[in-house]
Amino acid sequence: MSNKIFSEIIYSIKNKNRKIFSDYFYLILISFFLILFFITLLLFTKVYSSRELKVIFLDVGQGDSILIQTPDGQKILIDAGPDDKVIRKIESYLSIFNKEIDLVIMSHGDSDHITGFLYLFPKYNVKNILVNGDQNKESSIYLINQEKIEQEIEFDESKTYIANCGDILSFGKGEDLIEVYILNPVKGGLIINDSNENSVVLLLVYKDYSFLFLGDASQEIENKLFLNIENCFEKTVSLSLKEKLQDLTVLKVSHHGSNTGSSASFLKLIKPEYAVISAGKDNRFNHPHKEVVEILEKYSKNILNTVNTGDIIFQTDGKNLEIIKAK
Repeated sequence: MSNKIFSEIIYSIKNKNRKIFSDYFYLILISFFLILFFITLLLFTKVYSSRELKVIFLDVGQGDSILIQTPDGQKILIDAGPDDKVIRKIESYLSIFNKEIDLVIMSHGDSDHITGFLYLFPKYNVKNILVNGDQNKESSIYLINQEKIEQEIEFDESKTYIANCGDILSFGKGEDLIEVYILNPVKGGLIINDSNENSVVLLLVYKDYSFLFLGDASQEIENKLFLNIENCFEKTVSLSLKEKLQDLTVLKVSHHGSNTGSSASFLKLIKPEYAVISAGKDNRFNHPHKEVVEILEKYSKNILNTVNTGDIIFQTDGKNLEIIKAK
């Protein structure tokens, strides 16, 4: 009798242990999938979820493309590089659940700056487009429209705006306010058959930090920027912009480091803390040119080149600045 009772007790304990083990197993399994879900969600949201300003210089080879994420989640893309590489780059930073870009800026009509848009427009809903207004056959509008007709890309010209010196674009509000000032081209001052001279030049200001994007602007355009500021903006804004330009955080070096830009006189005035060169490895133009690098070394504390670093991310909450390099 006692053996039977003992056996029943042992059987009961074994069943109880099995149940406890089973409960623990399912608890661990559920926990694992919950953790996996949150990690996946975090990876998908990436830049999209951050309350910081992020300026990402994308390594698209011999070309330019800069992705900007504002603290309130708006997305701006300046240029799109020479091919479809920009798509893979953007997808590595933005949420797969949101295929919208708030503003696309085409600095000028050169193929190494705008060809990537042909791959971007079919995949992303672009809300607004800013162009330089250049209507010659090398212009951004002309090339994109020609390809649009051939490839049946949806491209709403009613969303397209022409950049003029003196325009101010605002993103966010309150502490998250970011302002983008257009310094070139001057209204009515487009130069015929020289797309580089007509580059849209932008100064982005967020609290104490400022970023200057030059496109492929020449030394002549660079040296006119302070005069443009005086002529295009009211006095109080003009004085503030000059101060920002002379205390510049990040310079996107003109024309991939070509000697057509980056004059010593201009760099001496602005002395950027960081100078970023976007160029392709072993490119046929030998960008960046040696003399430009030497001038930059004289007037900038930090020179970064996408050839060496891959993507370059500047992120700031307005108080601190962090730089992340892909390589």
